[in-house]
Amino acid sequence: YLHLLDDGVRFRGSWAFDIGPDRKELLQLLGVRYFVTTRDGPLYSPYLNSPDFRPIGSSTSYYRVFEYLHPQQTFGWESVPGTVDLTGWTPEVRIFKVSSQTGGRFVLHEQLFPGWQAAIDGRGVNLERWRGAFQSVSVPSGEHEIRFRFHSQSLRIGAWISLSSLLVFGL
Repeated sequence: YLHLLDDGVRFRGSWAFDIGPDRKELLQLLGVRYFVTTRDGPLYSPYLNSPDFRPIGSSTSYYRVFEYLHPQQTFGWESVPGTVDLTGWTPEVRIFKVSSQTGGRFVLHEQLFPGWQAAIDGRGVNLERWRGAFQSVSVPSGEHEIRFRFHSQSLRIGAWISLSSLLVFGL
């Protein structure tokens, strides 16, 4: 994300950063739907006064949630006419039915992180980096099923170690 985000974004830590409501292109690229802040936060007033956001939830809560009124889908064809139907979305799997007469690049605005795999019609394909941070695959013309799956080997190893420890020390 550091390469994708520019100087107009203020980082509050490794994972938390502030994007002003005037950064519409970036908000849409990242698929922002909600923004969380506090009344004391530096972006509370700009979001409250933006016509593109509306406050939701309790006005007495410490945290204030704003809903972006113009969110973009976080997946789709890059500059190619075609159709996309989302058919499955779980924490580890995203499944799409796509169709295009020309084929092209299909983009998922999800961070390309080790452990992600992609398949088209059940056959593994290479994941490519798009815009420095996100996942994409090259899709041939026609109708296809694209499946993105997260499968972390280190997570499985950690689970087996934890299970083994429970069995050894639990006996």
